[in-house]
Amino acid sequence: TWGLREEPEVTPVVERYDAWRTVMKENGAPDPARWLRRYPLNASSDLEHLTLFAQDAVFAMLHQPDPPTAIFCVNDYFMIALLEACSDLGVHVPETLEILSFNDGIQLMPRQARAVNRLVQRTDAMGRRAMEVLLDKIHDKTRPPEHIRLPADFHPSEVASLVETT
Repeated sequence: TWGLREEPEVTPVVERYDAWRTVMKENGAPDPARWLRRYPLNASSDLEHLTLFAQDAVFAMLHQPDPPTAIFCVNDYFMIALLEACSDLGVHVPETLEILSFNDGIQLMPRQARAVNRLVQRTDAMGRRAMEVLLDKIHDKTRPPEHIRLPADFHPSEVASLVETT
């Protein structure tokens, strides 16, 4: 994820981080923070530097006594950098390392992204719901703010499903 402060500031990032931390603790990781890697916010606009950050992180984590078997990316910018880093390091995805990424609407996914598990937001439903809330707010200016959550869809790795059926 990104952020140099103690906690990320963007609500979806905070919620994704909290969910990751909860799942890690529920699965016996006493200190999930040791697996967290954060990068400067502006790094996501520079794929080359983000890939170098990811390379360093993957190399270090895979050479620990208890290396990870999966990595969660807070969004697809990190997933693209992670895929590049894995390719550069000769780490096979998903055979050696599973990746789960939150898809934030990047339409031109790299070919190797087929090997990644993705959580995909329902952008059409989000847009419709946002318009409904906006129109309601225009008609009733006293209406309090709402926090609305819509489910995401899970798309498993195409490579994993191909391996399972063969």
